[in-house]
Amino acid sequence: MKMVVVTSCVSMALAGCGAENQGGKNDGAASGNAPNGSSTTASKDEKVTLTFWDDKAVPNRTPFYQEMFKKCEEKNPNIHVEYVGVPQQSFKQKFDVAIASNDTPDIGAVANNYVSDFTAKGALLALDPYFDKWADKTR
Repeated sequence: MKMVVVTSCVSMALAGCGAENQGGKNDGAASGNAPNGSSTTASKDEKVTLTFWDDKAVPNRTPFYQEMFKKCEEKNPNIHVEYVGVPQQSFKQKFDVAIASNDTPDIGAVANNYVSDFTAKGALLALDPYFDKWADKTR
């Protein structure tokens, strides 16, 4: 599985609420790695749950994500974002275990200092193809 790393609100919108594709947790569809013969897109009415891991769940940050997910879910009633706040001191270890066991979240907020390591492990999904197709990218 590859996960989408959130580095800004725009990335979150593209990854979580703006993409056509978002299968259920860890089925490969959300990451674009669906098994052969499987669809990588959910139907418009299909209920989808995306799991989001926050690498720094703190009182002044968690409400921001929760509000953003609430707005996303209001705009896209078939999408539910499950927020998982991970303590900063154990975040890297939790992600390393998830990567090794092929059980990563659909989306993750990751500190910049971990991006190169996760990239080397093949755990990140490039958003370029989704951005290129995004109709509102010039707004």
